[in-house]
Amino acid sequence: MQLTCPTCRSSLQVPDGTTAAVRCPTCRTVFSATDPVAPASPPPPVASRPRPAPAATKPAVRAPREAVERPRRKTRRELREEREQAQRDRRLRKRQRDDESGLTAAERAEHRAQFERSTWGCRLLNISFGLYAGSLMLLLFYQVVAVVSDPLTELILVAGLLGGFNWLLAAVGVGLCISGRPSPGHYGFGIGAATAVIVHGILLLAIISRSTAGLDQFGDDVGRNIIIAYQLPTKLDSLSFYLATLLYPDEKFLPRGALALSLLTGVAELVRLLLIMMLVACQARAAGDLELSDRCTRAAGIGTFGPGVLAVAMLALSVSLVETGGMDKSIGKILLTVFGMGVYAILAGMLMPSLVATRDTVEACESPYHSKSHEIAD
Repeated sequence: MQLTCPTCRSSLQVPDGTTAAVRCPTCRTVFSATDPVAPASPPPPVASRPRPAPAATKPAVRAPREAVERPRRKTRRELREEREQAQRDRRLRKRQRDDESGLTAAERAEHRAQFERSTWGCRLLNISFGLYAGSLMLLLFYQVVAVVSDPLTELILVAGLLGGFNWLLAAVGVGLCISGRPSPGHYGFGIGAATAVIVHGILLLAIISRSTAGLDQFGDDVGRNIIIAYQLPTKLDSLSFYLATLLYPDEKFLPRGALALSLLTGVAELVRLLLIMMLVACQARAAGDLELSDRCTRAAGIGTFGPGVLAVAMLALSVSLVETGGMDKSIGKILLTVFGMGVYAILAGMLMPSLVATRDTVEACESPYHSKSHEIAD
């Protein structure tokens, strides 16, 4: 039979003759089958769970700027030291190699002895370049002091002493490098450097003898020593004035009596510097550091490029002064004095690449058997 729920009024089908209580499948109401219209008690309402109140969002607290750790910025000195260390590490990795070189113990001992001579030769050349630059800076300081007060002749004497030791150490260093480990071009540049050193020394003696010839009869030993000391540091400064002297021979840019001898001495000094650095490049190549060999070659080019630039600059200055009539005026004398100071400063600066390259070559020759790219000429 069919019954109707008294609560939700939905119909449901039950067997005939049913007298038991019936539960509505829709609203779950229980009622009697004999009295379908009697309403049963409604089910208790389901209490809805109250929603929790949303938590109040706290504003984000920004940490103070001082509390945030930031990496410290490295100084320029630290960055430069890191770059230099990285370069040394790269050169060391290049020079790392196993002992299985195919050489006998006697051959390795012979090569090691050759590299020891190369190491000492490059070390002496490095010291000579340092003395070279120091003597030039003393000449510059002497001219600066002479402008503002009485000249200090002691600076000239010290500069001459440094210049003499520069020539002597360079001569010994070239000899040791020639007896070092050979590489392509080694003996050619070595013999050329030795010849340039000897020729430069002979020309220095000649120009000293010519400069002091007039003082012997007066017995002026102090003046004679000062003149000798002034000639020893360098004659590259004379190369800065030769173009101006050729264009304006009447102007006294250089002493007329020793003009040719000064120029020859300056050329010999320039050739000496060039060939010495090429010999050092051969030592770096023998030690297996081809990059360092190229740097030595570039340093030789910088050393020989400087006097040419100075000669062109002096030519331009002399043209502007002579053509405008400023040679005899105060401004002309001041410009020439400043240019003379700048010559020594630039000549000292152009020696810095050679100074650094020879120092690195010393390190390369100290550990030549640590290289996988080691190249040794037979």
